[in-house]
Amino acid sequence: METQTSTPLRLKTPLPFPLLMALLVFFLSTPVASANESAIFISRVLYDPAPEYGDEAIVIVHNGSVPMHVGGWALSTTTSEKDATIPNGTVLLPGQSYLIAGTKWNASAPLASEADHIEAITLRNTDGGIALRDANGNIVDAVGWGEAANIPSHLYQGAPAQPTPKGDMLKRVAFTGDNAQDYRPVPPDFILDGNGLHLEAEVNSTAANASAVNLSVLEDDHPDRPGIQLYPLPGQNRLITVVVGQPGELRFGNQTVPFEPQGNGNGSYIAQLFLSHTLPPGPYTLDFYEASAASASTPSAIPTASLAFEWLSVRAWAFDPNKVRFDATPGQSALVSTAVQNLGNTPLTLRIQSHGLHNGEHFISAKRLLMKFGISAFKETDQSRTITVDIGETIDLWLRLDVPASAAQGSYRGVIRATAVEE
Repeated sequence: METQTSTPLRLKTPLPFPLLMALLVFFLSTPVASANESAIFISRVLYDPAPEYGDEAIVIVHNGSVPMHVGGWALSTTTSEKDATIPNGTVLLPGQSYLIAGTKWNASAPLASEADHIEAITLRNTDGGIALRDANGNIVDAVGWGEAANIPSHLYQGAPAQPTPKGDMLKRVAFTGDNAQDYRPVPPDFILDGNGLHLEAEVNSTAANASAVNLSVLEDDHPDRPGIQLYPLPGQNRLITVVVGQPGELRFGNQTVPFEPQGNGNGSYIAQLFLSHTLPPGPYTLDFYEASAASASTPSAIPTASLAFEWLSVRAWAFDPNKVRFDATPGQSALVSTAVQNLGNTPLTLRIQSHGLHNGEHFISAKRLLMKFGISAFKETDQSRTITVDIGETIDLWLRLDVPASAAQGSYRGVIRATAVEE
């Protein structure tokens, strides 16, 4: 699930002083897979939070191989079958985590993170449970804690997990189908792996058909809706397969692809073409030219059949590289760079902000982590900044860590959050 790269930068001085910081970026995208193609599970549950966290939180993770639409998925609890519902249009990329938190969630608490979705949640502190349901109401995963006799059976798998001490969370450590084996109480940590750009810093004190021809497309991301709806693959071309009952050509834009007979001998012909993730959203048409008409390759040639589809919008972004590393000393600075990429098919306005770095006992303020885009001036990350990234655009991001002279030795982690701003 972790596909990270590292870009180290080392400033050498006299004593060993490690500092670790994780910077996560989050993707907002849209669906392309059905439920049975995914492997989405409940990763972390904080049901009895310490006061500084403010509210409960649940993390789900997509461990599948293709982007997955989770809009309309819900969390069932002992309080409600739909205690929280993920907004329509939400997609998880492979390896991505998604944090759902209560309305009083404090993202600036130690090792906390900004929530992807905020909604009132009511979890029992004793003998409780939670189930993740897909948009059709099917249970995808469940975890319970406490005495099984006091928990509805659909809210846990196998035997319930061991209850956590107040302030700790349940974290998945295995996949046996038995909550008692699969989850362990651990201190809260919502610096989520797999969501994007991670930073490490070592601080060392030493250093539809238009005719009777049956033209069809195998893909439809919303079969419950009229017409054909297709989502782009963030950052990738999407392969579309079209089927017809006679030989000819498929044309879309400047692409022309011949139909080839299928190997099963049923008289069907298929053509495949790639649609770019940068193709703007909107209505489009696939045109079929039968073999005789296909020879007339002039623009005025009339297609034998046409098939309309809707190319839907995707908002998605990422950092590249997705892991960078500082090396600095107390009282000195370190500089690293990465880039922000627009992987979707609509322009993006992103708000970027940090809440600082923690190591459990000590704290380095976000005022010490500065960023700039392109030739702009460095600014503190505790003040949110917005940038606009056009379709297909990549913008350089520079980060500077000014380590306080009084910084205590230890490993620190934090998060810089990128969220899309609604236009």
